[in-house]
Amino acid sequence: MLTLDLMKNDDVPLPSGYGIVMYAPIKEDMTPLVYANSSTAHVRAGSASTREDRITGYITDTAANTARIESDGLLMEPPSTNYALHSNDFENAAWTDPAGNITITPAAQICVDGLLSASKIECDIGSFPYAYLEQDIGIVPKRFSIWAKRGNRDSLAVACSDQITFVQLTDQWQRVYCAGLNTDSDTTVKIGFAIEGDEEEIVAGTYAYIAFAQAETLFYDADTTYIPTTIAAVGRTAEVSTFHTDNIHAATGNWAVALNVKFDRFDDADPNNNIFFRSESGISRLLYCNGSGELGVNVGSSFVYAGQLILGEWHRVVLTGNGTNYRAFLDGDEVIPATAHGAGAGAVTNFQIGAGRNHMFHLKNVRTYSHYASSSDAIYL
Repeated sequence: MLTLDLMKNDDVPLPSGYGIVMYAPIKEDMTPLVYANSSTAHVRAGSASTREDRITGYITDTAANTARIESDGLLMEPPSTNYALHSNDFENAAWTDPAGNITITPAAQICVDGLLSASKIECDIGSFPYAYLEQDIGIVPKRFSIWAKRGNRDSLAVACSDQITFVQLTDQWQRVYCAGLNTDSDTTVKIGFAIEGDEEEIVAGTYAYIAFAQAETLFYDADTTYIPTTIAAVGRTAEVSTFHTDNIHAATGNWAVALNVKFDRFDDADPNNNIFFRSESGISRLLYCNGSGELGVNVGSSFVYAGQLILGEWHRVVLTGNGTNYRAFLDGDEVIPATAHGAGAGAVTNFQIGAGRNHMFHLKNVRTYSHYASSSDAIYL
C-alpha cells in the first residue's frame, strides 16, 4: 500500500524511460495550474469564496473561471445556487421579523472574511418565547447555513423548511446548518432565538452575531462555498479543469495520468456521478467514482468497478491506456487489471477533471506520462 508520504515524493525516481509531461504541485510558493509543455483552462460560471485562505485563514472571493487553492489543494466543487436574497444584508426587506422583536445592527463584528461584515441580531422585547428573522425563498430549501458567533447567549435556532436545529455557539466563528426533510411545502428559512427544553425565555438584550446566509435546494453533506446574493438568487456551475498535453493522444497512443485526490462527498443519487477524469475527445468519461466510493472504468457500454476510496482521505490514483485496454491503480495497487475499453474509447487528446456532476473533492500532484504503466511502475507515478 502506498503511503501518503510517497504520493508523490519527488525523491522517488521514476521508472526507466518515463518523462514527466505535466507536473502540477499545489504548494504555497507555486502558482497552480501552470505547466511546462502544456496549458490548462479552469471553468466555473460565477465567482465563489474559498472556504479557507491558506495564509490569512479568512474566506476570500475568487473570480469566475479561476481555480481555488485551499490548504488541501485544488478545490473541485459541484453546482450550487444560493436562494437566500440579500444574503448578508439582514436589514433588507427580504428578511422579515414576524414577531416584531428583532433589531439588526450591521457591521458589528469582524467576520471570517477579515472585514466588518457581520451583523448583530438582538431581541429587543423581553419575556418572549421566540425571536427570529425569516425569508420566504419561494422554493422548498433542503439546506440552510449561516456563519454565527456567540454574543451573550450560547445557542442559535436555525430553521430550514420543516426542520429546526439548535446550535451551540462559541466565541469563534462557525458555519452552522439545518437540513429540511421536505415533508411539507414550507419555503422559508429562519435565524434567531427560541426556547429549547428547559432553557430560559428570550429576554430583551439577547444577541448573537451572524453573516453570510445560504439557502440551497440540493442537499450536500459537505460544505459548499458561500455565494453572495443581492436582489436575485445566484448560481455557480460545477468546476471543470481541462488539461492540455501532447502526450495523451490518439487511439493507439500509450499514456498514463496520475493524481492525488481526496473526496469530501460521494453522490449516491447516481452511481456514475462522481467523475474526476474525463476526456475532451473520444469517449466522454473515463474514470468514475460511484456513490459507495468505488473506482469505475468506462469500458464502452458498461463500467468495471473495483477499489475503495475513503471519504476525507488522500488517495493516489493512476489510470493508463494503450489504445486497446485501460487499467487502474489505487494507492499503488492494481485494482482494475487490463480491460478492453470498447470501440472508439481510446481516442484521448486532452482530459478534464470534473464533469458537471455532484462530486466534491480536492486535487493535487497531477501528472501525465507517455507510457502504458505496468504494475511495477505505478507506485512511482
